[in-house]
Amino acid sequence: MDFVNQNMTLVIGGIAAVVVVLGVIIGIVSMKGGASTAQRWTQGAIGIWSGAEDSGTWPADRAKQSLQSWYGITDRPSLMKMVESLKGSAGRESASWDMVRAIDLIRMGFAAGYLDEDDCWEKVKQVRELLQKQFTSWEDLATAFERDMQAWQDSRGNTDQNERTRVQRNLPVLKSSIWTKVKFSASWD
Repeated sequence: MDFVNQNMTLVIGGIAAVVVVLGVIIGIVSMKGGASTAQRWTQGAIGIWSGAEDSGTWPADRAKQSLQSWYGITDRPSLMKMVESLKGSAGRESASWDMVRAIDLIRMGFAAGYLDEDDCWEKVKQVRELLQKQFTSWEDLATAFERDMQAWQDSRGNTDQNERTRVQRNLPVLKSSIWTKVKFSASWD
């Protein structure tokens, strides 16, 4: 006890050092993955299209109605068929447009009740891995996505500037509050 009393500064410094080291370890471990990384990464990807909105948080009725009216999806099998079709574009010119939409569909499928949470994140992870093989950064993905989206719009005669410029409107929010929190190369394995 005399040692502790005589060396109180040393003891407090040692305890502080241990707390700092533990904080660093926890910080490093939490950067490697987990639910918050999956959510942030997903928001970074679908945010190119949707801004900061995550379709996985929609009410089930809205998600079901949107899936049905936009894609003819009415259940898990039809959802997975569409997602696999969009994932099949990996390596092609339209990969960014298709695969970001696949992630959005997976999240909508979760909101609709067609996927449970674990299945949702596993499916998003599969698409993430394909995107990370083809693109090098958030900016690279966003540039390709905008190009591919506009090519799709051109093929349908869509000249609505509000729709054609949506990526550019979404970039400031993504760059300042989402992409700064999760690297494009992040993993949640």
